[in-house]
Amino acid sequence: MRYNSITLKIILCVTIFFFLTSITVLAIVDIRLRSISDAAQHSIYTERLNLITSRLESYQQRLEKTGRADLYKQDFQRLAISRVKDNYYQDKDIEVYPVILNLNGQILLAQDSTLTQNLLTASNNFNSENPDTDLSLYLKLANKEYWVISKYFPDWQWHIAYIVPLSIKYQNASVLHKTLLIILCSCTLFSLILLIFLLSRITKPIIHLTNIASNIADGNLQQEINVSTDDEVGRLAKAFDKMRLSIQHQLTILNTEVADRKKAENNLLVTLNSIGDAVISTDNSGKITHMNPVAQKLTGWSFIEAIGKPLLEVFNIISSVTKQQCPSPVDRVLRTGEIVSLANHVVLQAKDGNEYQIADSGAPIKNDAGEVLGVVLVFRDVTNQYKLEAQLRQSDKMQAIGQLAGGIAHDFNNMLGGIIGAADLLNNHLDNTQQARELQSIIINASDRAAELTTQLLAFARSKKISSTTISLHQVIQDSLSLLTRTIDKSTRLIPEFNAENDLVVGDPAQLQNIILNLGINASHAMPEGGILQLSTRNLYLEEEYCSSSSFEINAGNYIELRVSDTGCGISDENLSHIFEPFFTTKDEGKGTGLGLSAVYGSIIQHHGSITIESQENQGTTFYILLPLSPDTKPTPYTDAIPETIGEGTILVVDDESLMLKTAEAILTDAGFSVILASNGQEGLEQYKTHMESIDLIILDMVMPVMNGKECLKHILQLNPEARVILASGFSKREDLEIIHNHDLCSFIAKPYRSQKLLQTIAKILNNVES
Repeated sequence: MRYNSITLKIILCVTIFFFLTSITVLAIVDIRLRSISDAAQHSIYTERLNLITSRLESYQQRLEKTGRADLYKQDFQRLAISRVKDNYYQDKDIEVYPVILNLNGQILLAQDSTLTQNLLTASNNFNSENPDTDLSLYLKLANKEYWVISKYFPDWQWHIAYIVPLSIKYQNASVLHKTLLIILCSCTLFSLILLIFLLSRITKPIIHLTNIASNIADGNLQQEINVSTDDEVGRLAKAFDKMRLSIQHQLTILNTEVADRKKAENNLLVTLNSIGDAVISTDNSGKITHMNPVAQKLTGWSFIEAIGKPLLEVFNIISSVTKQQCPSPVDRVLRTGEIVSLANHVVLQAKDGNEYQIADSGAPIKNDAGEVLGVVLVFRDVTNQYKLEAQLRQSDKMQAIGQLAGGIAHDFNNMLGGIIGAADLLNNHLDNTQQARELQSIIINASDRAAELTTQLLAFARSKKISSTTISLHQVIQDSLSLLTRTIDKSTRLIPEFNAENDLVVGDPAQLQNIILNLGINASHAMPEGGILQLSTRNLYLEEEYCSSSSFEINAGNYIELRVSDTGCGISDENLSHIFEPFFTTKDEGKGTGLGLSAVYGSIIQHHGSITIESQENQGTTFYILLPLSPDTKPTPYTDAIPETIGEGTILVVDDESLMLKTAEAILTDAGFSVILASNGQEGLEQYKTHMESIDLIILDMVMPVMNGKECLKHILQLNPEARVILASGFSKREDLEIIHNHDLCSFIAKPYRSQKLLQTIAKILNNVES
């Protein structure tokens, strides 16, 4: 029997119960027996004392009859003591004898005078103030307890007492107590023997079931349960045997499934090791459980080294832009339970230091119940593919920008041509006041810078750097405000605040002026009923911490901040995040291209600066522009010269832009030429057929509706191979310009052109001289 068995626990519990019960019963019986014994002994000894007292009374009566009591009292007392002694002291089997004492404490009769004297000494009850009282008391002498009971005989002033040892007083109770104890112990022992017998009969099949259950837990399912009883234990045994057979059957099925699964896993392992992509699988804590050879090659880790390690320790992926470690895709898959892919510009850093641009996807590994057991990552090296795609994107972007630049250049240069031509002509019609000359100079300078911007846009489309000079930003702002004053509504107040002590920046004057004009015009559109447009500057020093947290590629150092604020209608939060996107506009259709702020953003980036915006609906908008200061101390000067040219003859001008037609007509007429105008190639061809004899020169735009300049020139040369032609265009394809090389009487002038440049080109063709 084991120490922790149920049988032993039951036996211990029953034994303890019987023991406590026996102690309680014995305690109660002992108290009760003592009470009964006390009453009985008191009655017995009281009766004995009364008997002795009655005999002494008879002696007293006889003494009184003599008439001489005083004379014979002592004789009668001695006689009485002698008679008491003869009656009570002769039987040797009696253990307790009466004792006679006088009030002085003198022992008149005692079997053991020493004991009696010691008890009298231990108690002063016989010498108390009431010595004539009966006594019943307990005394202890030499670790032995005694019971003393006495009766007072007043005639002779005697105490007649019995000194009873407690062992004698409670002798019968002790015998009964021992007998009861023996009976209880016998009953307890018999009950335990019977209990052990019954428990062994009951627990034997349970122990048998326990051993069989232990064998089943150890994998031995062949042992049968041999319990034939029909009680609860028997039914439990049958249930156990049924469970054993069921487990045996399920285990057989499970072993078959495990074998099939291992076979499938081996086939899957062979498949994974054979595919060309890298494969890494993890458990649901993100630790690696498998890697195929391709993954081992790309990561530089062997499977033995990598197994059990966290994914990011082996699959070390970083952003090629920020160089920071990317978050683990396993965490996203485990969190969402869905297939995820890596973001763009992700680089895998191998153990040997090699880096690979990779494409990646992660998927959850789920069981039949849909629980996520882990993650499988599939990735491949796309470094070369990424480089090719980047080159292709760059090429496509440059081509798209070139096409965009060509379209913008054509229309923009036509308008600039009209502005520049008209401004040049104003020179002959203006008075000599300084204000008029300054205004004309502002128009020409602004137009030239706009033309320069177009040239630089074309250069950018051809991936050429835009030249930059040291310029005064305050001067650019002043020039821009002069143009804005005559462009925007008069109800808009322009307030410049130049708080920057250093305003020299390295940049392109035309682009910077275009930035200010764009922002100013947009602000005026946001204030149709007028308002305040404020342009303020101040100097700042940008810390490295600020620059590193900025979304712009700016460096720590000294900057000038240009703040452009308006009190207009503001921009909604929905549109604010798209405000710098190309072709995004909130204006009505046909009233905006969506390129203005996109061009502003691009120009700021080219100037290595930053631009941010704050706006709330109905509370205005503020643009914050930061530009790095130039190390130079002086701006780079620039000047333009305008020579004069006079001529005669008839010139046919073919252009689809009415402004260019009017400008060219004014320039040529003012120079002394006769002018015939045509608004497209077809109309120009008809005019040439009509006035071919009188036309000395043709100025032909290359990009026009109905019939373009190339087709028109082809037909004109068929009519007159000696026709003199100047091809004018802001943007022409290489094959269009080859016409000049194939026809000696053709020349080319780029739009927008100054009047002097146009007249010099005409003189070169008509007079066949160098300009």
